[in-house]
Amino acid sequence: MKKELLISVLTAGVLTMTGCGSSDDGEGGSGSCNTTLSGTTWAQHTVDENGGISDATVKFDNCQLNLTGVSSNGIKFKSSGTIEDTGSKTLQPNNVVVTKSTSTINHAEWTPTTEDITNTLNVNAVCGFTDWTINVAKELTDSDCNNGDKENRDIYLVTGNTLMFGDDSNGSDGYPEALDPTDVWTKK
Repeated sequence: MKKELLISVLTAGVLTMTGCGSSDDGEGGSGSCNTTLSGTTWAQHTVDENGGISDATVKFDNCQLNLTGVSSNGIKFKSSGTIEDTGSKTLQPNNVVVTKSTSTINHAEWTPTTEDITNTLNVNAVCGFTDWTINVAKELTDSDCNNGDKENRDIYLVTGNTLMFGDDSNGSDGYPEALDPTDVWTKK
């Protein structure tokens, strides 16, 4: 998924999945909803180059997605939104068929868990805020860090118990042109 945040914390690889129906209330809207991810839960465990560990879980329930986790720099994160499959796409050069999806994140929050990361967030005015407080959740839905109800386009591929999302490339159709080998999730 797209990882455009100043501190790449949650970008949740999965954090760009979109909406079904026409409602922006996070309840899936009216009309039909379609995603093959419905009823599944996925986990991601990564270790960065400095040995920092990040853990995240995303659950898909009908057209809803809920992401929770903690980043290697000590930020707990939560976000939720909607997702819907919009078709398929064949990636070259290996003719891999992936699912196209659109998503909207309609709630996002971060909670810094250390004094160091809290100070870093404040000094850098991350997401436009300079009043971060240790162990206090900050609503980011309407901040500089969230696309807020903006439809995001992505691709994904499920192979056995593995889920991969698209990289940051954009094709002429607005969807990624390749999978991101670093954005791998395991089925729980």
